[in-house]
Amino acid sequence: MRLSYKLLIALVICVALAFTSIKPILSYKNSVVLDDLKMTYPDTQAEKELAETYWSKYPDVGDSLQYGRSGEFGVYGARHHFQAFGQHENRIWPE
Repeated sequence: MRLSYKLLIALVICVALAFTSIKPILSYKNSVVLDDLKMTYPDTQAEKELAETYWSKYPDVGDSLQYGRSGEFGVYGARHHFQAFGQHENRIWPE
């Protein structure tokens, strides 16, 4: 029984380490995406207005921790959501 208990603890530690090491990779990827969006769409004020329209039309996106109003992508969250998911879900980007 003691060996199994130690093995279980080792497994839990390995899984915890694996998940904590993935987060910096995802954060780096998101920062690269955000930098690309900023270079492609440099007019932040226009982007803010478009994002607000998109978030108002799709409140699930507006409330998203990643793509929403307080999300990690800021005003570019709406556009990133649309490009990654929204257009495939037949959502409409404001013009």
